[in-house]
Amino acid sequence: GQSVYRISRIEIVGEIPALAIQAKEIDGYPPDRIEVASSIHLRTMLGLENGDRIRFRVL
Repeated sequence: GQSVYRISRIEIVGEIPALAIQAKEIDGYPPDRIEVASSIHLRTMLGLENGDRIRFRVL
């Protein structure tokens, strides 16, 4: 299972508040990948698909 999580407040495209979640995963999970959680449906708003890259800044 996962034992260590790093959660940071971020801002996407200069205006959308969200959280970046990085977890120590099982072997094979890329260490440079994060999950993003937002109250806004980012896939619809930004036209995103799995694996797309986004610009964000840590607050």
